[in-house]
Amino acid sequence: MGGFILLKEKKTARAARIRINDNSREAIQYFLENTADWSYEEPLFKSLRSEKPLDPSAVYRLIQKWTEAVGLTKENYGTHTLRKTWGYMARKRFSIPIELIQAKFGHSSPAVTKAYIGIEDGEIENVESEVNL
Repeated sequence: MGGFILLKEKKTARAARIRINDNSREAIQYFLENTADWSYEEPLFKSLRSEKPLDPSAVYRLIQKWTEAVGLTKENYGTHTLRKTWGYMARKRFSIPIELIQAKFGHSSPAVTKAYIGIEDGEIENVESEVNL
């Protein structure tokens, strides 16, 4: 299995190259090794009832179940939440430059990305207060 998945985004029709991290690779390998009837022509994640690919509402329901299982029950979590959280954590925890996150998300400007992941101008003031050179 390669390190990336290539796909076409439905919303923008742009090509996207998605890196498969080690945890995802292990989970997919486990799934494939334990699913005797799967073939490469089929969707990897499909409905148990219809054998069709999971639609957005089915994925949303799965995420709701998973977040509830770990005690996150007060908010609505979904794919959009996970995407925004990825960007926010990349910036806050790993200090990834906003321009790289912008490129990953396909946004038109760093300002769009900052607004999308919730970075406010107050953050700049905090940095100014903390860095006394």
